[in-house]
Amino acid sequence: GEGAAMSLAWGGPDGGFVALGLSGNAPAGTVGERVVALDARTGARRWAAAWPAASVGDLAFSPDGRLLAVASRGDEVRVLDAATGAELLAIGGLCE
Repeated sequence: GEGAAMSLAWGGPDGGFVALGLSGNAPAGTVGERVVALDARTGARRWAAAWPAASVGDLAFSPDGRLLAVASRGDEVRVLDAATGAELLAIGGLCE
């Protein structure tokens, strides 16, 4: 990985995922893996999502486990498909 775990959420499809938000240590403006989903039963990596160098602040699964909301330590929120890590929505400029 590229950084230390900063946040954790348990849930996802069938409650079988652990999502980790990682701190960034890459140069500003670069992209690295910042969200990693693991199988909660085996610890096997399911997927990883790229994110700008800012650290992930918070993670939360939707009540039905289909979505994962990810907030950066900056001013951006992304909504990911919890099963695949595909980005569904990005909202920036929240702190302006």
